[in-house]
Amino acid sequence: MLQDWRRWGAASALLLASACGPVDRAQLMARLGSADAQLTLAHAYAQGEGARRDAREALRWYHEAAAQDRREAWLALAELYAGGEGVEADPEAALGWYERLAESGSPEEQFALAERLRTGEGLEQDVTAALEWYRRAAEAGSVEAAMAAGMAYLNGQGTLRDFGSAAKWLRLAAEGGNADAQNAYAVLHSHDYGPSRDYAVAFRWLKAAAEQDHLEAQQNLSALYAGGHGVEADLEEALLWLRRSADGGLRRAREQLAAAHEKGGLGLDPDREQARHWYRQAAEEGSARAAERLIEMLKEDSEGEPDPAALHELQLLAAEAGDRDAQARVAEAFSEGIGTEVDDQKAMEWALRSAEQGHAGAQNRVGVLYYRGQGVESDHEEAYRWFRRASNLGDVDATANLAFALLRGEGADRDTSEGARLLQEAAAGGQLDAQYDLGLRLRAGAGIRRDAKEAFRWMLEAAESGHPGALNQLGIFHMRGIGTKTSAPWALALFRIAEGEGEESATVNLERLGKRTPLPERYRSLDLEKEFRARMQAREQAPSPEAADAGAPEGPEAPGPT
Repeated sequence: MLQDWRRWGAASALLLASACGPVDRAQLMARLGSADAQLTLAHAYAQGEGARRDAREALRWYHEAAAQDRREAWLALAELYAGGEGVEADPEAALGWYERLAESGSPEEQFALAERLRTGEGLEQDVTAALEWYRRAAEAGSVEAAMAAGMAYLNGQGTLRDFGSAAKWLRLAAEGGNADAQNAYAVLHSHDYGPSRDYAVAFRWLKAAAEQDHLEAQQNLSALYAGGHGVEADLEEALLWLRRSADGGLRRAREQLAAAHEKGGLGLDPDREQARHWYRQAAEEGSARAAERLIEMLKEDSEGEPDPAALHELQLLAAEAGDRDAQARVAEAFSEGIGTEVDDQKAMEWALRSAEQGHAGAQNRVGVLYYRGQGVESDHEEAYRWFRRASNLGDVDATANLAFALLRGEGADRDTSEGARLLQEAAAGGQLDAQYDLGLRLRAGAGIRRDAKEAFRWMLEAAESGHPGALNQLGIFHMRGIGTKTSAPWALALFRIAEGEGEESATVNLERLGKRTPLPERYRSLDLEKEFRARMQAREQAPSPEAADAGAPEGPEAPGPT
């Protein structure tokens, strides 16, 4: 009798379900234990299709279907817990469902679990467990998993580096036709750190990968043909495979082909035009080295005086490839209008990109731009922070700017003692503004003990390096006998040089002193002018360590006397 009632209830439910909409019908059938209906209902709640979106209800019905060993439910539960969409993320629960799939599933699902464990996508990252699943998937026939296991052993990810195990798994993937594995396996046999150096094996697998249009394999194969390793030397074949790799877009192959055209390698005649073409191709693919070689070739072709616009265009290529020195030079170009129009915003953009890579000169430039409010709102505190960073890296201009900031109390509390110390440090490092300002302060006893002879020494240092203000001040020192003997001829000589360097106050000083100086002393000043210019030229031609720091700006103008 009871069985009849059950059959009648089920039949009634089916009859009722046939008269309902899809979701209502799924509700009825799901309650009767239909796994298909439970999945349909869970999907409806999860996607909000035919029912209100309700993650908790979706979770409930996925669990019901999962209890009936429906793999779609296992996967859905794993993804819900991994993504935390509508439910609290639970990496441990997600891992449990992914493992359940992998344990009873295909090598593809095992590989997918390994990938999630390696990247930490929705799960706690565990490269050791990832390697275990890669191995299991590879043993079950996954070529991708064999490749991943081989690379894990090769790079020591999730295990100690083991070239023998790397070779084992890479060989398995290579035999499965994976071109990446074929190339990697060949490279292992091309070096002493592999299982054994065997160029014949390397050649066979590189040829297999190269014929699948694997660009790195084509480049490597070219090297074997060029060197006669594992195959008879054949420059034509070497060039053919290098061209195929370069045409396919491999940056290193383009660099090598450019060098071959430039130097006449691989049986080619030297051809600078072709070399430039391939260097540019490599530079546009992000090769800073190729861009720098283009810059060198431009300077060679123009005998050291390249067109500023052409130079800027090539420096921009190198900068876009990530070369921090080139980025600093591009920032300088946009700041000063060298080969391009002045653009303070672009100057700041490139200076920041270089500064963030640790370029001290660029960090100083960022500080200068913040100090002046160029390309950004003026912010002396931010300027001070950048000056400090650059100074800590040894940038002498930044040390000078840091000193000026402390002496003025700009961006930091005024500290004349520390400011004077930093000013002396920058002056000793050859920073001209610091030498000039230090000379003025020593003369006046401003924040530092008065010392006329030391003032003269530092002013002479700056003047011999061509600092216009220092040339004028040194003339004043000679005119008034400050730290040296009074000498009108020396004063006139220095005022004339300073005037030629654009120092306006020197013109006034020259006119006033000239009127009261006897003619023989004025003639004497002409000889002294030649002597001092020769000293300036010798100083200019002498190499300096600062010359290597491309793009370092002079910084805010040092305060001078009125």
